[in-house]
Amino acid sequence: MTRFSLIIIRSFGIASVLFFLLPAVPQAQQAGYVEKWLESYRQSGSFQQITAFTVDHERNAPPSAVDRATLMEPDQNAMYQLLQSSPSTITFIIPNAYGSDLELELVKTDILAPGFSVGELGDQAEDNVSYQPGLHYRGIVRGKPGSLAALSVFDGDLMAMAVDGEDVYQLGKMEDGSEQYILYRTRDLKAASPFQCLAEEEAVVPDDENAAGDRNADCKTVQVYFECDYKMYLDKGASTNNVTNYVTGLFNQVATLYANENVSIAISQIYVWTSSDPYASYGSTSSVLNAFRTTRGTNFNGNLAHFLSTRNLGGGIAYLDVICFKNYAFGVSAINNSYQNIPTFSWTVEVVTHELGHNLGSWHTHSCNWPGGALDNCYTPEGNCSPGPAPGNGGTIMSYCHLTSYGINFNNGFGQVPGDRIRTKVQSASCLASSGSTPTGLTTSGITSGSATLSWGAVAGTSTYTVQFKTSANSSWTIAGTTNTTSFTLSNLAANTTYNWQVKADCSDYSSPATFTTGSSGGGGGSSTCNAPTGLTNTNITSSSAVFFWGAVSSASSYTVQYKKSNVSSWTTAGNTSSTAYSIAGLSASTTYNWRVKANCSTSYSGVATFTTLSNGSGAGCNPPVNLTNVSVTAKTAVLSWSPVSGASSYTLQIRYASSNKYYTLGTVPVTQVGLSGLQPNTSYYWRVKANCSAYSSPKLLTTPASLQDPGAESLVQPTLYYAQIYPNPAAEYLNLNYTGDILAGAEILITDIAGRLALRRNLTQQEEIIDVSTLQPGVFLLTIVQEGKKGETLRFVKM
Repeated sequence: MTRFSLIIIRSFGIASVLFFLLPAVPQAQQAGYVEKWLESYRQSGSFQQITAFTVDHERNAPPSAVDRATLMEPDQNAMYQLLQSSPSTITFIIPNAYGSDLELELVKTDILAPGFSVGELGDQAEDNVSYQPGLHYRGIVRGKPGSLAALSVFDGDLMAMAVDGEDVYQLGKMEDGSEQYILYRTRDLKAASPFQCLAEEEAVVPDDENAAGDRNADCKTVQVYFECDYKMYLDKGASTNNVTNYVTGLFNQVATLYANENVSIAISQIYVWTSSDPYASYGSTSSVLNAFRTTRGTNFNGNLAHFLSTRNLGGGIAYLDVICFKNYAFGVSAINNSYQNIPTFSWTVEVVTHELGHNLGSWHTHSCNWPGGALDNCYTPEGNCSPGPAPGNGGTIMSYCHLTSYGINFNNGFGQVPGDRIRTKVQSASCLASSGSTPTGLTTSGITSGSATLSWGAVAGTSTYTVQFKTSANSSWTIAGTTNTTSFTLSNLAANTTYNWQVKADCSDYSSPATFTTGSSGGGGGSSTCNAPTGLTNTNITSSSAVFFWGAVSSASSYTVQYKKSNVSSWTTAGNTSSTAYSIAGLSASTTYNWRVKANCSTSYSGVATFTTLSNGSGAGCNPPVNLTNVSVTAKTAVLSWSPVSGASSYTLQIRYASSNKYYTLGTVPVTQVGLSGLQPNTSYYWRVKANCSAYSSPKLLTTPASLQDPGAESLVQPTLYYAQIYPNPAAEYLNLNYTGDILAGAEILITDIAGRLALRRNLTQQEEIIDVSTLQPGVFLLTIVQEGKKGETLRFVKM
């Protein structure tokens, strides 16, 4: 039967906010999607520890509105350095005066859709308002299986949520004009949420169920457009930037709850009313919804449109099951910024998550539309059925259990049945396209007459890879299988045959094909053989890298390099090369390593060579950097360089205005040449640099020229640090470029020889580029990044 339904959310009498989290009954938690997703990052890097708060012992009495709370002073320098360095993985420590500190294991995530923009509506409307996004992280609470955490960091502000299986913690800045932050459990807040939702069915859009089970709904991303009313603009200091920070920060928490359900959502656009909005005269969410839908129509950027208001409108409202019905893809949430100066993000997060859940197809849990009837007994059933069972460990997001002693438990998410329905709706939505990063760095090793080992670079956040292969003479592919690692072994191959293979991640297309040729059967059923390489030597040893060399083996076309720490037994395959040299990076300082190499035609590896990396300089001391140089200085940018320091593995830069004695730390980098953007025209600075083992250098004066378009600003602006890095160096076939700065239209990479003759020219389109240098003659080359016709970073490398 076809049903038509409209979800109407209405309040019952008392003014507050829609949902509040009440205490949940503890239970043994199973790993959710976020916890599994985070595990994939443990394989590729360490989690940098960040401590940005200290307990304020002088003001340890909690505000009267909360039973107990931890008041903290922020370390602004630590927050600034976190923003500048933007690490991919962190462990964020939150002091807790009433128990163990919270240790959040977090991975940086992108909650903004491609092309995200901010605009203003009203008397002075503007479509593209300048906005610098904050950092958003998602993860878990260390040592708490099934937990969730979200962190958003902005210039001068921070907000976080931690769900540890027993409680929900909120961290945010007090709204009393101070710079203090407060950590509290939501159940300790003395205000309760009296709002309810009441569903009424009206003829609007068809509800058709196409079962998709628990497929990867996160391969499709639902994009949400937000519009914020004038009162919210005033409540946030009449600042579009403040409103946008608030909305993106709370959305990160909403998106984390959805990510734990294997559902991906992102913000496509935010518009803020900076003068009186046309909905100010309406007194309820239902009337605002009708006016919002009529005004906006289908003219919004996104799959769903959501209106946010800090007026007392009575909860929230949303149309049901409308992902691809843009005429009805609307919702409204009336939210509160704070309660007696205490930030109440969890109220807002619950409202918005709940209303979006209706848009994505979920009924209330006490609805009779579910197969078998109502899912819980937290409220009178909506429809003609009996109440469902009592929830065993708290209610779910789409429930009314906040009105009972059961409470709503964020650890339960949406629950299996509503979650399945939302995943089904998202996965089957024809208006959503699948997307994902494609694996790169395909290599083939261990090639014999009948088998080969395939390897590729990890795609962060991916849990499964699929490999397919074919002979080069064939047009059809054969799926070899799936794996949760970054390697796969093919067997039962034909001898003397050229094969193509490719790999895809969970949500991506297949990679470009790689090619290899199996060996000869040799007449005796085995592979052809040759001697193992000899003459192993180590050079260019630093605290984190080394270069290996060995003698060429007759009839060998490629080599496989393995290495390990001397105190472990298992070997790691570093990669493959067709040359007799290999550069390796990412090593630990002051550590002894073994390495070995085999030819593609040899049956065994070489003998083992040993080397020890240098100290990283910690405690040993080294000289400060010298030869500080300003390069390519414009009104707003500059390239800075200095001479390398022996034994150093990283460098930290600071900058100050010439008129001030206060230095600002720009960040820590592994290179000796960096770029700066965001400088002020016609302004003098001093900058200095230190190695990880040294004191700071003497300061270097940097003066930017005047700009006719921008004569300078009076406010303090801290420049942005970026750099370029290439590896391996020396390079044989491919050179990897890692560029951390912004890439402008028409950006190019130029490679010249030492005499200045152009050897290679190509476009720079992404921050990580793989450059084929196999056609270059052996020698010394310079790689230069050119943007808007101006040369920037220049890096030297050796072609072997």
